[in-house]
Amino acid sequence: MAARKAKSPVDPVADLEAQLAKLNTQLEKARIKKLADAEKAVLAATKKQAAASKKLDTAKSKLSAAKASLKSKKTAANLTRVERGKELVSAQRALLAEAKEAVAAAKGELATLKQSYKVAMAVTKAAAKAEVELAKAAAKKSRAKATKKAPVRKKSTLKRENIKRMLKARSAANNGNAAAEAANSAAPKSSASGQLAAAPLTAAPAVQSPEPADSPATSPSLFGDD
Repeated sequence: MAARKAKSPVDPVADLEAQLAKLNTQLEKARIKKLADAEKAVLAATKKQAAASKKLDTAKSKLSAAKASLKSKKTAANLTRVERGKELVSAQRALLAEAKEAVAAAKGELATLKQSYKVAMAVTKAAAKAEVELAKAAAKKSRAKATKKAPVRKKSTLKRENIKRMLKARSAANNGNAAAEAANSAAPKSSASGQLAAAPLTAAPAVQSPEPADSPATSPSLFGDD
């Protein structure tokens, strides 16, 4: 069997940090969802309150009509209508009160959630800022350590070294000038001796060879032709 590869050790701190980052993301989503649900609850409670208020107005109108009928004609039926009307108005008033309490509770819950969300965001922002500042401080500290390790020379030492360099440069320049002057003074002697040495090597003038005489075959006859 092939040997199993050894698993690399897991850093527990890094693992927990990754889990925390994941949980913070989930917590952020849960807070946003809870806020949205609270806003929906406020809207629903407000609608119920409006409906209860409308029903109460309707019940009041019916009760007023029943009272008018009873006033014009005092009968058992009109009296019953008035009694039922009063009961309906009382019930609708109770429902409206409950609806108002529900709206107030929903609004209070929404305000609390908004405040806690605001605080949580402020804490998250402050933590992120603090983390950045700590990272900057750590980087600055590491740079300071690196700079501290390098030998730091004082200004006086640097000044003395600069003066020494200047003196060495001047000395080298003076030596160079002296060598140049010595070379210039020796130059004419060497040129004269060179000319004297070159004089005996002057080439002698070339001797011209005599022109060849005409051959007897080609020279004219003194006695003419025979």
